[in-house]
Amino acid sequence: MVCPGLAGLVEFCELIDEPLLPHEKRIARAYFGSAREIAAILPRGNAKTTLAAKIGVHHPALHAGGDGHDRRRQPGSGPHLL
Repeated sequence: MVCPGLAGLVEFCELIDEPLLPHEKRIARAYFGSAREIAAILPRGNAKTTLAAKIGVHHPALHAGGDGHDRRRQPGSGPHLL
């Protein structure tokens, strides 16, 4: 099982052979920090969508309970990537 938070995301990305790039780690640190919203303004080709997908896949895998209950965040309850 992959750990929650930034350490878990880094571990997850290593497991799928898609390690986070330095700028992705910086954005992920902000995402898992205390901010309600974060914005990353980067030019084309800097893996913005890829990072959002990595975070999105990491979270459902982490929050789906073995008892069938969905443990993902409810809309509006956590930080959002803008």
